[in-house]
Amino acid sequence: LLASRWLFLALTKAKVLTNNTMKMVSSGTISLGFTFLVFARLSSAVSVVGGPIDEGVSYKYPLFRSWHDVFPDELVDALIKDAHELDRTAGDNFKFGKRGTSWYPLSAGKTHKPRFAAEVAVHLLKELDFEGNGFEEQGIVGAEWWFQVRQKTDNIGFHYDKDEATASEEMRLVLPAISTVSYLTNIGSPTLIFNQTSIDGNDDDPAIPVKGGLVFPKRNKHIFFRGNLMHGVSGSLGSLHAQNVKAQLGDQSSTRVTFLVNWWAFTPAPPNCIPPDAAMTKLLRTSSGSMTKFSHSPSTAVEHEFEPLPLDGELLDVVVEIPALERLHVPVPAKMNTPNSFSLDWNPSTSTPVLRGVTLDLFDSRSTTQVFSSTEPKAIAFYAGEGDAKRNEIDHVFLKAARAFDGELLPFVGELSKVKEALAFFGVSEEQLPTVVVHDTVNEQRYKMDADAEFVEEDIAEFLRNVLDGSVSPYQQGHDEL
Repeated sequence: LLASRWLFLALTKAKVLTNNTMKMVSSGTISLGFTFLVFARLSSAVSVVGGPIDEGVSYKYPLFRSWHDVFPDELVDALIKDAHELDRTAGDNFKFGKRGTSWYPLSAGKTHKPRFAAEVAVHLLKELDFEGNGFEEQGIVGAEWWFQVRQKTDNIGFHYDKDEATASEEMRLVLPAISTVSYLTNIGSPTLIFNQTSIDGNDDDPAIPVKGGLVFPKRNKHIFFRGNLMHGVSGSLGSLHAQNVKAQLGDQSSTRVTFLVNWWAFTPAPPNCIPPDAAMTKLLRTSSGSMTKFSHSPSTAVEHEFEPLPLDGELLDVVVEIPALERLHVPVPAKMNTPNSFSLDWNPSTSTPVLRGVTLDLFDSRSTTQVFSSTEPKAIAFYAGEGDAKRNEIDHVFLKAARAFDGELLPFVGELSKVKEALAFFGVSEEQLPTVVVHDTVNEQRYKMDADAEFVEEDIAEFLRNVLDGSVSPYQQGHDEL
């Protein structure tokens, strides 16, 4: 039990141990590592449903598609006006700070004619996003819609679209069949989509994305992607796009306006997603004006293929933060012909894969849960020095070395102020930082790099390889260290 002291500290500070678990540990009946492995899995795993139907359908949805010139110009202008009107109106904030969205029922007997611009746009997108009998085959019952008004370099955190009320209240993931984004302005940071789906609310498949889409805004451009894919907006690429838009179009505006529609085979739970109330309906009817000017306008959309984007030449390092304290380093070209839509292939066998690490923080239950929610041994890089620059420096050495052992080791990165209590458990002093250790949390075995090894990719990779093939002896903690 004493050998698990740093784990005990982590769990105590994070306040995630139950009384029964504590009693079992203190009685010595089971190891702390095994106890929390089971506890973490039972307490954090959730059911996941949704995404597009692939079996028995005439059309199987690809990862993503893109079109230009989707709406009549008058409708684009009306949508932009409505977006700003709603942005000026204080909306509801729900549990975990979530904002509300609007519901438009589309099933027979429950739907109604469009009353304002957003509902007209939903009908036009329905024709575009569903080929043949796709709407019926996917069992769509309605559309969830909302606007976003952001500045050109704003981030939008990476996430899965979901029934927010169900996720907040029941800790279940219910996902839409199809997610969409319609860009109403030329300005803003791109949408980045990964080929990742959630398995149980904790683990993603694949664990590290190997394919993705990078979509830059352009007025009247529309994309859809499978509703179970991880995605977000990378603000660091917004300035690059703004420079290109200014040069190409003379557009010097700074606001990114989008209209978002999710197609659902379930009705999302209230209160997060509900039909517009009387006040909102009146506001949008007044703002949109007469429906006759665009309600019967046919879509003139032209499909644009996602252009393969080679990862050669000068590359940018896009840092993506995932809610479970995961941190991805995503390579993209420094020069791109924005506002195109691009497909990316981060082949792990090349020199340009996505790098993934988990932040180790003994004060954060999300981090300690990550330690024990996987049976793989944990490779941990300890370092001293706060700030993004130092963290990125450590990541690019350690995560590159650890990438070769994906599936065999789970990499964590811990800054001294967040992991100080853990150092003695591995026989590491502050003077030895940065260094790498390995912890097998199932068998309670610990390994540390030799004191004369350097914190370089080659030495770290050799240490990790030797741990996995059994040629490194576990660290034995002396009595004076306990």
